[in-house]
Amino acid sequence: MPQEKVHEEKLNVIGVRNILSGTVLDIEQGRLTANVAIAVGKKNITARVNNDAIGKLDIKLKDRVFVLFGADAVKITKDYTSSFSVLNQITAKVADIKDKNLFKDVFLDIGADQKIVARINIEDFNGVKLQKGDEVYSIIKSNAIILAKPN
Repeated sequence: MPQEKVHEEKLNVIGVRNILSGTVLDIEQGRLTANVAIAVGKKNITARVNNDAIGKLDIKLKDRVFVLFGADAVKITKDYTSSFSVLNQITAKVADIKDKNLFKDVFLDIGADQKIVARINIEDFNGVKLQKGDEVYSIIKSNAIILAKPN
């Protein structure tokens, strides 16, 4: 069973393909928003959330949190020669590819028993020619991430 379904049951969340468990490493608060760095296995993911959410969820350093984001928020590149203006650039290995008619669901192993899913339209998928076992870089915008804190 894919990992995201296990977490969906625990959080009772429907429609979110990627739910990862992690620990808060850093909170860098600005005037309106905060960058929250989360250790997910051996990878770090940064979420940009508004300061009110930090207070409402009572997020502190070393807290256990869930990192939620949609499959369409994950972009993939095989070529990492460019610089990107996103905080989350995570190395991964293509674990599986599922055909869904107009798009493909690409399951990415990011290590430490954590997987994420990227939804790629057929045209883009055919242009990149991804295969199971390929080493790739997943790119996730920090403001596409939702944080949840277990009770």
